[in-house]
Amino acid sequence: MASEGSRDQMIFVQPRLDRLSNLPGELINNILKLVPIRDAVRTSVLSWDWRYKWMTIPELIFNACPILPSRSSERQTYNKLVDIINHVVFLHKGVLDKFEMHMHMKSSYKHVDRWILLLERKFVKEVLLEFSGVDRYNIPSSLFLCQSLQQLKLHHCILKSLFRTKGFDSLVDLDLNGVTLTMETIANLISNSRQLQKLTLMNCDGFHRLYICAPNLRIFYFNGPCGDIYFDNCPKLIDAYIGLLPVLSGSLPPNFLGKSTKRLELVLAGVHRVEKLFISEHFMEILAACVAPKKLHTTYHHLRDLSLVMKNLANSKEFLTAICLFRSSPYMQKLTIISSSTEQSGLLTEDEFQNACLNREELIFPELKTVTLCGFKGMNHELIFVKFILMNAGKLRTMSITWDATVEVGFCRAHILQKMMEFQRASPTAVVKFLV
Repeated sequence: MASEGSRDQMIFVQPRLDRLSNLPGELINNILKLVPIRDAVRTSVLSWDWRYKWMTIPELIFNACPILPSRSSERQTYNKLVDIINHVVFLHKGVLDKFEMHMHMKSSYKHVDRWILLLERKFVKEVLLEFSGVDRYNIPSSLFLCQSLQQLKLHHCILKSLFRTKGFDSLVDLDLNGVTLTMETIANLISNSRQLQKLTLMNCDGFHRLYICAPNLRIFYFNGPCGDIYFDNCPKLIDAYIGLLPVLSGSLPPNFLGKSTKRLELVLAGVHRVEKLFISEHFMEILAACVAPKKLHTTYHHLRDLSLVMKNLANSKEFLTAICLFRSSPYMQKLTIISSSTEQSGLLTEDEFQNACLNREELIFPELKTVTLCGFKGMNHELIFVKFILMNAGKLRTMSITWDATVEVGFCRAHILQKMMEFQRASPTAVVKFLV
C-alpha cells in the first residue's frame, strides 16, 4: 500500500522547452559572435545539439586580454593563445566575415603564416592583424590569395617583395599602421585594388615618395614621414588628410623637390573634386618650394573645408602659396590656420605683407563662413591677415581664435583685442571669439 501511495504522490515534471536551441542558425551565430571566442567555444558542452554550433561563427576575434587570465605569464599567454587559435581555426567550418587577431609576438611567426593560408578557403571579407613586439611580422604572399577581402587592416608588419601581386579585386578599405613597405609595393597595391574607397596610412616607413592612383578612392588619410606625394586619377577623392612629416634624415635629397614653377599644379592636380583638405606643415613646405602663381589653373569648385599648418603666416613662400589656394577655392566655407612654430626665416616685410593683404578681393572668400586660427600670437602679420579676412569675407559668421600659450594674459591680450575691434568687417553678422 505504501508503495502504491508513493506512486500516487509522484510528480511528473515535463521537460523544459529549449528555446535557445530552436532559434535560427543565423541568429545563434549573431549571439555567439557577441561573446569572447573562449566562451563561444565553451557552449559545446551545453548539449549534443550545441556541440558544433560555435564552428560556424562568422567572426573570429582573438585577443589575449579577454581570452586568457591576467595572472598568466607572457610565455604562457602566448602558448595558450596559439593553442586556442589553432583549435578554433582548424575546426571552423563555413565562410568567415571577419578574422581579427591582436598578438604580442616574441618568437616565430610560423603559426600566423598557417592561419593566413587557411583564410583563402574561408572567403574572408575582413582581416585585422595587429602585432606588438620588437620584430614586425612579415606578411606572407598567401594573404593575396584572399581576393574576397573587402577590408584589410595591418599593424606593425612588413610588406615587401610583393610588387608583382595584382592587389585585391574587392578591397574597399585599406588601413596600414606602422607598416614597412617600398614605394613600388604601396603604389602597386593601391593602383591594382581598383575598388579601393578608403586608404589610411599611419606611421609607415620604407619609402620617401608616395604615388596615389585610385579611381574610386573617396577618403585618404596619411600621417607619417614622407618627402613627396602625387595624386593621379583620383576623381572621386572628397576627403584628404595629408599629414606629411619630415623624413628621418631631417632633410630631403638635393633637388628632390625640383624647381618647376608648376609644382603646385602637378601635386594637387589629382584632387580637383576634394571637399575637405588638410595640409600639414611639411607638405605646405613642399608646396611652397617654388614660387606660387596668383591662382591655380584648376579651380577647386567642391572644396568646402581647408586646414593649413603653417610655420608662420609671414613666411613669404608659404603665405603666397596659401593665398593661391584661397583664390583657387571660391566655394570654401570653413578655413583653419594652425601656426606650428616661431620660424622667422624668409619673412615678408610689413609693407610687403600689407601690399599682399590690404587689397579688397571680391572673389577670394565669397562663401567663407567659419574661420579658426590656432596658436595666435597677435603679431602684426597675424593682425593684418585677420583684417584681410574680415575685409573680404562677406558671409563670415564666426572667427574663432585660440591664443598661443606664450601670450601673457592681461594687458597684452587686451591691447591686441582693442586693435582688432577697429577692423572693418564685410559681413555685418561676423563674430570674433577668443578661446583660451
